[in-house]
Amino acid sequence: MIQAFSQSPVYARVDGYVRTWYVDIGAHVTKGQLLAEIDAPEVDQQLNQAQAMLKQAETSLALAKLTAPRYQELIKTNSVIAAGGGSKQPEPSRRKRPTSRLPRPP
Repeated sequence: MIQAFSQSPVYARVDGYVRTWYVDIGAHVTKGQLLAEIDAPEVDQQLNQAQAMLKQAETSLALAKLTAPRYQELIKTNSVIAAGGGSKQPEPSRRKRPTSRLPRPP
């Protein structure tokens, strides 16, 4: 009786359906040889979503690269306030003063 030197169980890494089977059960294989192709609709959907998100991020980056120099020039001329550089409160002389005071509780 002939026995294999070593045995390795084969498990799928993803859920899916076997599209193409390249090697028969019991056939000799080499390291790295493709055994089968699997259709994995869930993984394909995740890939499509990730590609769409990448495209959106690339578009946002391109827009930021276009608008950043324009805002830098506007900041230099004080046409806009830099993020975090402006005061949210009006100057003390321009604040509205209360017209009446509420009585203090006894």
